[in-house]
Amino acid sequence: MNVSKFIAELLMHHDCLIIPGFGVITGEEKSAGIHPVQHSFQPPEKFFSFNAATTGGDNLLVELISKKEVCSKEFATKTVRGFVEEIKNSLKEKGAYELKGIGKFYLDIEKKLRFISQPDKNYLLSSFGLPEFISKPVLHPENIPAYSPRPLKQERKKRKFIWFRF
Repeated sequence: MNVSKFIAELLMHHDCLIIPGFGVITGEEKSAGIHPVQHSFQPPEKFFSFNAATTGGDNLLVELISKKEVCSKEFATKTVRGFVEEIKNSLKEKGAYELKGIGKFYLDIEKKLRFISQPDKNYLLSSFGLPEFISKPVLHPENIPAYSPRPLKQERKKRKFIWFRF
């Protein structure tokens, strides 16, 4: 059973998800951004952080699995425990475990558990599907020397001399 699919579904609608026996994944919103040099615009997004200190309490993941897979809560709890053991074994053997589309757990040099959020998919519903885009810079004619309005030279009126003959 693909538990990471259920985790991604819950993180789409909730800001905090407790994985029983492992830790808490928390979603934080990042506001829209503008890069002034590259003229790129990034939509608002949700990125994730992880805290291993809190490990119990919420059964939201277990309830979703039992509801979607039409199974008992005991079976769903065993599935989540198996998933947590899979993560822990992968961390021991490979030093990393990837939750597809969400992020990557890894052990740093000091063997502390870390998490990196992946920016592949935007989990913020208000800006879901908005891509980053690059815009051409807006040029104002008065800021460009070649296009700045020049004062027209006034043509001098030629004086006509009238010569009198006497």
